[in-house]
Amino acid sequence: MTRRKAWLGIAVIFLSGIIIGAGATALVVKHEFLDRPGPPAIMREIMFWRLCRSLDLNQDQERSAREILERLENNARRIHDRVRPELDLALDSAARELKKSLSPDQVRRLDELVDRIKKKMP
Repeated sequence: MTRRKAWLGIAVIFLSGIIIGAGATALVVKHEFLDRPGPPAIMREIMFWRLCRSLDLNQDQERSAREILERLENNARRIHDRVRPELDLALDSAARELKKSLSPDQVRRLDELVDRIKKKMP
């Protein structure tokens, strides 16, 4: 009986590790890769595979969806290129306003934060 309990305990610990590891991996992938904007081609592929999986598309529908998403990517890039300078100006303006009430250390940290935000923006 004691030997059986020992093996059962080991099996439970082993399976718990697998479950926790898989769950943690899924969370990291979701929050670090799927929810974070990336290069447009990567985002287009993620959107494509989500559509295929969610809607169970056939081959003709997949081909059509891929073409539509490519056009969407091109349109979004044109819109972004046109609007990006305004976004930068708005961010810089907000940062200037915030700096008026911040300490020098806070200003330095805000500058770092703004730089990180701008680097993440495509």
